[in-house]
Amino acid sequence: MISKAFYSVKFLPTPNGAKVFSKSFKLDNITPSSAYKAITNIDLYHKYVPYCTDSKILAVSPKTKMPTQGSLKVDFQKYSIFFTCDVFCRDFGVTKECIATVKEEESSSKPLFDYLSTKWTIKDKNGNALKQETNDMTFKAFKGIDMSINSQMTQLQNSNPGCDINLELTFKFNSYLYQTISVIFGDAVLDLIIKAFKKKMIEIDRHSKV
Repeated sequence: MISKAFYSVKFLPTPNGAKVFSKSFKLDNITPSSAYKAITNIDLYHKYVPYCTDSKILAVSPKTKMPTQGSLKVDFQKYSIFFTCDVFCRDFGVTKECIATVKEEESSSKPLFDYLSTKWTIKDKNGNALKQETNDMTFKAFKGIDMSINSQMTQLQNSNPGCDINLELTFKFNSYLYQTISVIFGDAVLDLIIKAFKKKMIEIDRHSKV
């Protein structure tokens, strides 16, 4: 199974009262690499993510070339919030992770958030099918069923059925009032973010095939 994830989290236990919203969606014929590239290209967020007015990759790993530090600025109504994050990416071959520690910087007033995290998970549907097909072929081989394993494996590996993607948003406002009413717009925020990233993922995948 191929799964890739992008996290922006504090390395602290989720505080009591934090709200968690999660949504999954599918993108047919889009490679996990294209989806993952959109998520980890932090420096492009300001070009398509709603309310994000500035975004930068501040540092990258000399070995993996993946981001190790980043920053975001979000402007919404009367709020202008600046976030910095330490990013840690890990590649386990079939599994990739990108973890970022987020800190809200706001010197003029009390920070808006007590806790804020996002978690992206990408699963290659081809990887899921390949794992199942491998198990089926192993079972048939033990049963003595003659079959062309190599051709079936090659055909499956060359197909691209797309990927399943999940976005999880966890947050806790410092304001009790905001936290109480946050359930009203939590899903709406996810919908805005997902809509923007879907478009970018498709665009990146299209350009990669030119």
